[in-house]
Amino acid sequence: MNITRLSCGWARSIAVAALAVLVVPSTLKAEAYIRGIYLSAYAARQEWLLKKIEEAADRGDLNAIVVDMKDDFGYLRYSSENKIAQGLGAIRPVFDVDSLLDRMHAHNVRVIARLVCFKDYQAARFSSFGVVRSGGGLWQDEGGAYWLNPFSERTWEYIACIARELEEVGFDEIQLDYVRFPTDGDVLNCVFYERGGRIKEEAIEGFLKLMRAGITVPLSVDVFGYAAWRTLKLEGQELARMAPYVDYICPMLYPSHFSPQFLKGDPDRDFWVYYESVESAFELMGETQTGVVTYVQGFSWRPPGFSPGYIFDQMLGSLAAGADGFFIWNASGKYLPSFEAFSWGGSSIREKDVPSHPEIHRKSTPHPEIYVPVSKTRTRNRGRN
Repeated sequence: MNITRLSCGWARSIAVAALAVLVVPSTLKAEAYIRGIYLSAYAARQEWLLKKIEEAADRGDLNAIVVDMKDDFGYLRYSSENKIAQGLGAIRPVFDVDSLLDRMHAHNVRVIARLVCFKDYQAARFSSFGVVRSGGGLWQDEGGAYWLNPFSERTWEYIACIARELEEVGFDEIQLDYVRFPTDGDVLNCVFYERGGRIKEEAIEGFLKLMRAGITVPLSVDVFGYAAWRTLKLEGQELARMAPYVDYICPMLYPSHFSPQFLKGDPDRDFWVYYESVESAFELMGETQTGVVTYVQGFSWRPPGFSPGYIFDQMLGSLAAGADGFFIWNASGKYLPSFEAFSWGGSSIREKDVPSHPEIHRKSTPHPEIYVPVSKTRTRNRGRN
């Protein structure tokens, strides 16, 4: 995937942006943004939801889905031929993968396989794959989950084999999640064999390098929201090391997960969390063609006044800062507010056309209220030009 970032020009005046839209659209090269949703394996078999996705895709509101193929429990949700997974009883298909691919491709929807990497209840039990507890036995985090050892190149190859198989199945892209070390629980009692003098960031970099070499489809990686602001030493996530091996990085920037002190008092905090974080992520990555595609909070935990407008503001914050798109996350598959937010975007959400302002966006469905507070027009001092 050749991703070219748009210089957002957010600091330009509304008048200049409006002139660009109204006077010279024919001179501008349009490029589609990624705009999608996440589906668990169980959500991917809900007929009503698949029909909503098809309808949204036909309108042009949505063009991608991310589907669990190796989930948070280590189960493979397709008919894998992986011998290790077979021996562990880790293969648990719950929907017809071929049928889903055919349906989505018929509506021009990109189907992305989500592959949870180092959090794995199943494969941690195989040989020396798992993180070991000081004193003996497998280490578990505070939620009871087992983890694979990110220093072990044997665990890398297990994951890489699954990714190659998913490419052969017909997925358009592989998206890696939990590409990190465990952080919850008594991590001081974690024992990591095969460290070889490496720091955690070097292990994650080596893993991504192997993954990149093993597949030909686009590759992306999810990271913590705070990774967009600094290197996460405990997790091993450093954007400058990760970026060279992926087509884009997906920071999970849910406003509810940031400290309440982060942008405290800003009436449009949800918008600016995304805008500021995307800018920061690009700065940390340095000179690179790697893109940023955010994860938007599509669930109602903690945000004041959760609504389609809350979701839409996160979309706008992402795109205004130059992101290459966004995915919406709702673990339960409850996407009705998200579909409404998608429909408000119209052509301006569908295409990278011109540096623009939300007030002049055309919408496929009229927004029921004014959604652009005055503070969103303020001049940015760190915009990428």
